[in-house]
Amino acid sequence: MAIAASNPPPAQPDPSADPKPKKKVKFIDTWTGLGVFVLGIVLVRTYLFEPFKIPSGSMEPSLIGHQDYGDRIVTNKIPFNYLGTEPKRFETIVFDYDSAWEGQKPGKKKYIKRLVGLPGETIVISGGDLFLKDPATKRERILRKWEEGSPELQENLWLPVSVARFTEQALPAEKEGESADERLAREILQDENHAAFPWNVEAAAGAATRERGALRVQGAAALEYAHAVSNVYVKMGHWPFWHRGCPKAHLPPLVSPEGVPFKDPKETTETIRPYIASPWTGVRCPHCGRLAFPVERDRETEPRILPANAGPRLSLEVLEVLPGGLRVKVLNGTVIPGDRIASEDAPAGAVELSVERVFELRGEERLEAPELRAQQVGVLVGPLTANETIEKGKAATWHVTPKESTPFFYGGGNTAGDLKLEVELTVEQAGGALELRCGSHVRHAAWVLSLGGEAPKLDAAEGVYEVAERPTLAPGAHRLSLAYVDGSVLAELDGRALPPQTLDVKALGKAAKSLKSLARVVFHGAAQVKVTQLNLHRDLYYTLELDGGPRLTAHHNAMRKYDPQEGRYELQIPKYNAAEEASEANVDGFMMLGDNSPSSQDSRVWGFVPRENIVGQASLVWWPPTRWRIIR
Repeated sequence: MAIAASNPPPAQPDPSADPKPKKKVKFIDTWTGLGVFVLGIVLVRTYLFEPFKIPSGSMEPSLIGHQDYGDRIVTNKIPFNYLGTEPKRFETIVFDYDSAWEGQKPGKKKYIKRLVGLPGETIVISGGDLFLKDPATKRERILRKWEEGSPELQENLWLPVSVARFTEQALPAEKEGESADERLAREILQDENHAAFPWNVEAAAGAATRERGALRVQGAAALEYAHAVSNVYVKMGHWPFWHRGCPKAHLPPLVSPEGVPFKDPKETTETIRPYIASPWTGVRCPHCGRLAFPVERDRETEPRILPANAGPRLSLEVLEVLPGGLRVKVLNGTVIPGDRIASEDAPAGAVELSVERVFELRGEERLEAPELRAQQVGVLVGPLTANETIEKGKAATWHVTPKESTPFFYGGGNTAGDLKLEVELTVEQAGGALELRCGSHVRHAAWVLSLGGEAPKLDAAEGVYEVAERPTLAPGAHRLSLAYVDGSVLAELDGRALPPQTLDVKALGKAAKSLKSLARVVFHGAAQVKVTQLNLHRDLYYTLELDGGPRLTAHHNAMRKYDPQEGRYELQIPKYNAAEEASEANVDGFMMLGDNSPSSQDSRVWGFVPRENIVGQASLVWWPPTRWRIIR
């Protein structure tokens, strides 16, 4: 007999049990968590790491400055504020600048410069270099960026002067009765060949020939850079200089890739505004295609792009008359710091403004800007004459006399003698030797290398500092670098740095005015060599004053000796003395200079930065991504 299995009755639910257990709430999901997170960001930004935007060009080319596309950096506040770390020479420092230092109403804003002088030191600026003076012995020692900073710092601060391109385009033969366009085309090719390889060549026929991507040397030859190397620095972009006599200036106006007009459609002048893509390859006129190289200022014949003596018309609507300036809307044209503008609708000379600073107004925000363009509203600051004759709300035409130096074009009036020469070559057939020289006619570095033949002995001469190591370059490819910088000789061979040679040099003083730059490559003997790279760079050049003349203010003025006749600027930095009563003068001060010396408001103008004003060390550029890097 089969027995049926018995099934137990289904279990009954416990009415006291919760069918769905509650999910554990995480702290981060609460409003409190969000508040703590936001507070953490604020605290980190305020006390540890703070981002800033670089608005101006005083630290170029190290840091690109612009109101819109300037570098975004992160400032590290930890070392100076919490670890007791002392700021070091040649570090890039963010600090609180006080407008009272220039005799204005007190007010702080963030500045960024390079620290060059420490408390109690006496710093001398002369001939583009910095010297540390011993007040007791009066002895002066040159300051070397690669030594007191780092070799990487010096490497980052080299500015290209010329990057040689070896291909030479064939010039069409000049013919009788050629058209203006044919003549212009021939001249443009000639200018391009001149800019592509700006080296004078001394060699027998056929001994040095340019081919695609290289210069082939067979036998003795000498190459010398064809131009004086100056401290000019040009910001790339829309350049407020003028191409006089452009044969095609009458054509319809063009615009840059950024939409910036080269010429006002209403202008009848035969001058246009060029656009710079790269100052190291020249300035090209957008209308006729003519190239100017090297980029220089105010030469009689070269280049053909020069500052205008009489600028364009500027149309402004005056919105408000301010103490020491105007609030305006630009209807047509461009105005930049340094321009002198005069109203043409009033009696001659009745209304005139010398523009010292330009601010763009974006809603309630007032931003210092390098220029004010059409349809922008802003404030023009500077000495204003007869402002009672200005009618608010009325559009007026102003005549512009542009300043020779602008926020786009810096320096150019000083000859640079701290240079670096880079050469890449392939030894195809041994024989002879190679000689490199760079610097100036007063002091320069020299290096002789064997190419398989006998290396000549250089004549001993004052101011010529030869690299002690004389290697032999075996057949094959090699990279060489030779530099005279900050009273030292630096050399590299195939990526290997040779021991640096430091020199006890004196400040050039007024001799800097007659300095001549020197960059020379000489092939001795019968070697066969193919040169594939020939680059020239210059170092930072610290000027005694800003473009446009000295602007010395009262702050710590007694501690500065400005002597342009002797080519010197001596600055004594204050140091805190515990035995004296605390005061504005009895503090630790730091001397700050901008890398773009001709256009940097810094310690040469307003004195020294007290320790309490130092915010932190600029550590990295985080935006834009293409310029991401550690700041040195």
